[in-house]
Amino acid sequence: MTEPLGSRRPWKVADMTFLESGIPSIYGSPQSGKEIFLGWWYHSEYDTIDKADPEKFEMFLKAYLSVVLRLSSEPVLPYNFAKTAEVILNELRSLNEKLGGRDNGVLKLEALLKKAEEFKSKAERLMELSTKLENPETAKKLNDYLIKLARVTVPINHSTTLYKGKYDYMGTRYKPVNILQEINELVEMDPSDGRYHALLTKLLRARNRVSDALTSAIEIVDEALEKLGQ
Repeated sequence: MTEPLGSRRPWKVADMTFLESGIPSIYGSPQSGKEIFLGWWYHSEYDTIDKADPEKFEMFLKAYLSVVLRLSSEPVLPYNFAKTAEVILNELRSLNEKLGGRDNGVLKLEALLKKAEEFKSKAERLMELSTKLENPETAKKLNDYLIKLARVTVPINHSTTLYKGKYDYMGTRYKPVNILQEINELVEMDPSDGRYHALLTKLLRARNRVSDALTSAIEIVDEALEKLGQ
């Protein structure tokens, strides 16, 4: 495989309600083979094997196979919660800067930032530990903690609205900590407008959901580091 690889936040592909349940996903898309997948015949009765470029088709299949092999055979799940924490932290910083105190101190995003910073610091230690484990039983215990972390961090990092549940439809595109993105609307509103206070209340609930998730994530990492001897 010689094609360059890149990454970006996923968009909705088929049914992705599992993100609300904290189950991570991965989606691969060939940038150089656009004509293979997006022709006029795509997803029609004419979408047959003769439309594929054999060399590119082989490359894509090898890429998909390498992902499946890694997920199914490596002793430690290839999750990077230090990166997750960094994404959440950076987005909270951006939102806090955008807010600029125009919430009259209600949302207290500074407290969220401290939690996100703590989560990032401790997640970095956990990720470093994941590269050093040799005992299969210890690796299995670490995987259990990584799955627990996914259950609490994936929803706040990918949820499209405060009120969706784990059986609801996911939006097509969304930002990190999407349930707080309406801060961008709040700062444009007149504080004397009743709609401002309604939205502020909604954002406070969203803020509390993020806060609870970060608290749970920190507790999970603390327990993992303690139980695994770090």
